[in-house]
Amino acid sequence: MNIPELRQALCGSVGAILFGAVQPVYGFGMGSMISVYFLVDHDEIKHSTMIYSLWFASLAVFTMTINIIQHYNFAAMGEYLTKRVREKMLSKILSFEIGWFDKEENSTGALCSRLANDANVVRSLVSDRCSLLIQTFSAVTVAFILGLVIAWRLALVMIAVQPIVIIGFYSKRVLLKTMLQKAMKAQEESSKLAAEAVSNLRTVYCIFISATNPEDAPTGKLISAGHLGAKALFQTYFILVSTGKVIADAGTMTNDLAKGSDAVQSVFAVLDRHTLIEPEDPDGEIPKIIIGHIEIRDVDFAYPARPDVMIFKRFSIDIEAGKSTALVGQSGSGKSTIIGLIERLYDPLKGVVKVDGRDISESEVIEAAKAANAHDFIAVLKDGYDTRCGDRGVQLSGGQKQRVAIARAILKNPTVFVTG
Repeated sequence: MNIPELRQALCGSVGAILFGAVQPVYGFGMGSMISVYFLVDHDEIKHSTMIYSLWFASLAVFTMTINIIQHYNFAAMGEYLTKRVREKMLSKILSFEIGWFDKEENSTGALCSRLANDANVVRSLVSDRCSLLIQTFSAVTVAFILGLVIAWRLALVMIAVQPIVIIGFYSKRVLLKTMLQKAMKAQEESSKLAAEAVSNLRTVYCIFISATNPEDAPTGKLISAGHLGAKALFQTYFILVSTGKVIADAGTMTNDLAKGSDAVQSVFAVLDRHTLIEPEDPDGEIPKIIIGHIEIRDVDFAYPARPDVMIFKRFSIDIEAGKSTALVGQSGSGKSTIIGLIERLYDPLKGVVKVDGRDISESEVIEAAKAANAHDFIAVLKDGYDTRCGDRGVQLSGGQKQRVAIARAILKNPTVFVTG
């Protein structure tokens, strides 16, 4: 349904890919900036700090720009999709037979809710969630590539434990919803502790060295062997850990995906349904003159909403043209039902309803198809008698075309019928 907005979809996708790459690039910058603390020369620290400050400012402007691009394009695509879904749903609903509206799940309130809510959920699924999935895929791809290029040995170790990092971030996000105040307080304390540790990095590092043997840790072995520097260590760490957070955030939208799946099923349940009584059938007959003779013969009928309650069983009545006929009976005896059958608001389960000798339902069509030995192959088609067979029946075989032609001739009940 989004083909008309293909341009917006492509622009939004490019924006989402670039925005997803920002997180690992930001982690790369953070790791590089922290390595400044290991410098000794004051002028070099000042120069490096200025460069990284300008770099982060440029990254912020770039992030804001691509974020606007992706959200604008996905939002436009989503709004057009919502409009189109609602229009198609409403058009389809208005073509359905009356019996469909009699069911409780198709009440006025339920239909209004579906038109209002389902289209919005589908929009959110296609635009917002699609954008987030593209961002996540981009972030993971860029992070893994950067990590493997900078320090592939450490990157392999961190990629192996990435599921634990993702579970940790995901659990934190879930717990924050249930224990918001305690979590926020703990986060404050941890932030203070982290800031204190960074500001006194040299002291913390010396204490760590004195308390542990760096040769025992995998990173210590890599550093001692000269395979890994402090800068590469921090870069790889921030790149892959920040990406784990992105994946965990994306994992929280599973409930939204489930809701979106239900909404999509609800929308297509309407769009893919074929009405039992086609109001705009191009093959339908519009009589030029109506005499008014009505014949109801051997009709069985039950409302679609109550199929187990038979209203008529082998009911027959003949109403002559030009005469007034009164339908008299107690409430619920079927007077309005007779009018509904004559107006073809409903089709009978069995029997025929004729106006001026012509059946107003499909019963006569089916009988003609049976007489022409065409009913069996029509019944097994995807949409039965509503199946579109292409221009001049191109999708039918030669024998099937002949039987359909004979059925049409029988349906017209010609005075003279010539066939070869």
